[in-house]
Amino acid sequence: MESSELMFWVDLETTGLDPDTCQVLEIAVVVTDADLNHLGSVESTIGWRGQEAYLHAAVQRMHAKNGLFVECHKPEQPGVRAVEGMVLKFLQEYAPKGTVPLCGSTIAFDRSFLKMHMPELEAHFHYRNYDVSVYTEESRRRYKDAYASRPQGKQHRAMGDILQSIELLKHWRGTVLR
Repeated sequence: MESSELMFWVDLETTGLDPDTCQVLEIAVVVTDADLNHLGSVESTIGWRGQEAYLHAAVQRMHAKNGLFVECHKPEQPGVRAVEGMVLKFLQEYAPKGTVPLCGSTIAFDRSFLKMHMPELEAHFHYRNYDVSVYTEESRRRYKDAYASRPQGKQHRAMGDILQSIELLKHWRGTVLR
């Protein structure tokens, strides 16, 4: 399959909003074709030994509730470099460096963390982003019925959130992007 027909979907879970001071806890990547057919996926939790007590209260509640903190503290969890290498190897099987855009919802957030914490992986993506949240925001303002009928739910786990982004794009393609 040609690189121009692929989409590399990424979602990260982090300890907060600032890539300079916060860490990546989990990554999920889904490869689809242009018609959003699932071609492959990989996900990993990243070992983290930090203390939740130093995090914003909302982050503490969210990742305590969804079980991510428990998983990150397991001693067998790989570090960020090992996870970066695994994901990069996975993506290299699909397309060469710089040929497939980074896709997702509010993807600039994820790209900023990738650039800081997984720079080799970030460099593998094309410089362009495909951000589903643009359609969400436009629909909220101009296409109220399509916005009201969108698939909803935020799991705050990387794979669930990226699959949600793909479902959102399917929805927007079937409503406002016809």
